[in-house]
Parts: sequence; C-alpha cells; structure tokens
Amino acid sequence: MMLKPDYEIPAEAAVRHEKYCISWIDDFIFRVDVLERAFIELEDIQQIQIHKQQLTQGAPYCVLFVCPKFGNLSREAREFLARPEANRGALGKAVITPNLGIRMLYDFFMAMNKPPVPHKAFTELADAMTWMKEQRAKKNNRG
Repeated sequence: MMLKPDYEIPAEAAVRHEKYCISWIDDFIFRVDVLERAFIELEDIQQIQIHKQQLTQGAPYCVLFVCPKFGNLSREAREFLARPEANRGALGKAVITPNLGIRMLYDFFMAMNKPPVPHKAFTELADAMTWMKEQRAKKNNRG
C-alpha cells in the first residue's frame, strides 16, 4: 500500500515508490519527496542513488529533499547521505523541513555528518528553489 503525502507530488514524477517519489525538475534539480510515515533505510537511499544516476546522466544537479511531517531515516541511511559517493555531481542539497522537530533532526545531522556539498534547510519551496539556482550560478561562475 502506497503512503499518501499531504502535499502535491509533481505530476512529472519519474519514479513512484511506496516510500518516496522522484522527479527531475527545472533541468538541474533532482527532487525526492518522502511520503508520510515512511521509514527510509539504507537500501532505499541506494535505490534513489541509482535513479539519480539514470536521471541526471552525469549532469551537475541540486537535490531538493522534501521531508514528510512524520517519517524516519535510519542511521545507516543518514551516514550514507553524508558520504562523497552520495553527493557526486551535486551542487547543493536543499531540504524542506515541515516542522521544528524535523528541522532539529536536520541540524543535528549537519553537525554530526558534515556532508561534502552545501546543504541548507528551508520551510518554503520558493526559497529552496532560489537557493539552488544560486548554487548553480556559483558553479557556472567558477567554471
């Protein structure tokens, strides 16, 4: 049974899974929507990495990771997300945190894991999109 989100999943979702949906949007954004009450494990993150490689085809990209209001990410999955192989080709990762509890968990993740690419948490999608466009512009200016 597929979990239902309480927000709109992009119609162009390339992959619909029982725990998440994946989209390639705005020609450089890889979007992951985690569904409500999903427990994301290492195997799920590894599957997402395979889809990401197929969709991005080596192009530089940003990740938009949309957290559910209620859900969980295993310790192994969190640790993997901070490794270089999970960030290869990424310009930055924007995380939509829908509430204070998720934001606190995100801040703890950042303090403990220190991923190799810029990460930033947002409550508003528009702010996240602006930040990701800035990350792409920085990369284009650096060459």
